[in-house]
Amino acid sequence: MRSSVLGSIIRGSSIFGRIAACGLLGVVALAPAPAEAAGFQLFGSYFEPDLDGETVGIGFGYGFRIARPLDVDVRVTFFDTADSASLEGLFQNLGLPELDAGIDIHPIDLGLRYNFTPENPTGTVYVGAGVSYYLLDAVQEMDDELGFYAMVGAVFGRGPAFFVEGMYRLADDGNIASDEIPGLEQFDGIDIGLDGPQVSFGILLRKR
Repeated sequence: MRSSVLGSIIRGSSIFGRIAACGLLGVVALAPAPAEAAGFQLFGSYFEPDLDGETVGIGFGYGFRIARPLDVDVRVTFFDTADSASLEGLFQNLGLPELDAGIDIHPIDLGLRYNFTPENPTGTVYVGAGVSYYLLDAVQEMDDELGFYAMVGAVFGRGPAFFVEGMYRLADDGNIASDEIPGLEQFDGIDIGLDGPQVSFGILLRKR
């Protein structure tokens, strides 16, 4: 399971996941944003989902303005494999220590951001919210899941600018299909919590 992040994305967990990714890329390509409001985002993130594990990753995105204080954000984050302590404990108790307790989580986000001082060229504080589509993978195939997020952050500087952001994610529990895993046939799937806080630091490259 611990293949490269790019390999897991290329494989995809479902046809719908690939369609969603292509659709979001289309939004980025066709966005009719004013040049001064458009911006590419590159960031690093720390995420602590509700699975007794934590992970770090990198992401990229694109934002464009639809009204004076409102921006649309499209993002994807590639998290490193999150090792679930609770899942590892379950496998140990069942005498299955050889099973991999890692979960691959790659959210695709689409949301709105409200800027409190959009006229300030050197920075702004903002809040936002949106929907997420989670590409998931584990010891056995997992279905992709939907979720929501809320965030607060700040941007500093003109031209290439820096931003810091706090986010909380809410999502349907991921479910590992366990009926085909030897030793886990008695379980009707294993739920994996995906709720949790995320902190990101990054750079905003404004389109000129």
